[in-house]
Amino acid sequence: VVTMKWLGVQTPAAFPSVIAVGGTVLTAAANARKWTESAWEDAGCGCSMNSPKPHPLNVGCGDKKTVADVSAVAQDVNTVVNGEWQAQSGTSASTPIVASIFALTGHGAVASNWPYLNSKLFLDITTGAVNTPPPNGPP
Repeated sequence: VVTMKWLGVQTPAAFPSVIAVGGTVLTAAANARKWTESAWEDAGCGCSMNSPKPHPLNVGCGDKKTVADVSAVAQDVNTVVNGEWQAQSGTSASTPIVASIFALTGHGAVASNWPYLNSKLFLDITTGAVNTPPPNGPP
């Protein structure tokens, strides 16, 4: 079970036209995937106060959009910054991963409900905890 603190979320993540990206943590495991994936505790989450949910599978906030729509690894992602390898954490690390996957698979301009219409292509994260509320200013 993913434990979440439901608060208002910032724009543009809450906009109905946006695919909002959250974060996960990968942990080495002795399974077929070689890791487990759980919600990243600093990702933040919440309910839009005004934007309608993009699809019935977007659950948790009644008839309003729940953020995030999709997630990717967001802790200790190896990146190159100014020519040097650095570990980055945050949705600033996970969002480029998701954007790259969508672009490289020909889905760079899909509608925001596309992940829900194609949910079998995604892994449902069902463990972890999201403890940090997003900044003030719900849309």
